[in-house]
This record gives sequence, structure tokens and C-alpha cells, in this order.
Amino acid sequence: MKDCHIVAPTYSELASIFLVRDIYKPDKENLTPEKEQELNRRFSEGYQKLKEHPEIVGILGKIKKYYADLKVLSIKDSEVFISVLFVLKEFNRC
Repeated sequence: MKDCHIVAPTYSELASIFLVRDIYKPDKENLTPEKEQELNRRFSEGYQKLKEHPEIVGILGKIKKYYADLKVLSIKDSEVFISVLFVLKEFNRC
């Protein structure tokens, strides 16, 4: 298996790309290492081709803000849904 590295000019951009990849990846499907690597390769190639596109720049800006918000709240993206459910459950008790 060949290595696939996603290259980005800053750590925040790299983290944003990984976050988008994780959001895209099906939750309940366990990908084989080969499929995981293929997904990484495609995201890397797609990012390199489209990184200057205005729509991608805008989306990455929103993703960076979302990532910063997650850091402030000290939660992971995978915990957002659970947190929302908890808040809704507590809200319904009032």
C-alpha cells in the first residue's frame, strides 16, 4: 500500500480538510484500510485541484470556524449530535 499524505499550508487548513473528510465518511460503515486510503487520496487530490476555487475557500472558512468552535467547547465533531440530544432532553424536562 502506498502512502497518501494530504498537504496543506497551515495546520488549521489541514485540520479542516480532515474534519470535512470525517463528516463525509459514513458513520456506521467501517472502511477497510484500502478504502480509507483511497478516500484520503481522493480528498488530497480534490483539495489540490480546487483549493483556489471561491466556493471551496468559503466552505473551508466555515469549516475552520466550526473547528474553532469545537475547540472552545472542548468537544469532537462526533460528540455534537450527542450533545444536542442531551440539551434537547434537558430542555424538555423544564
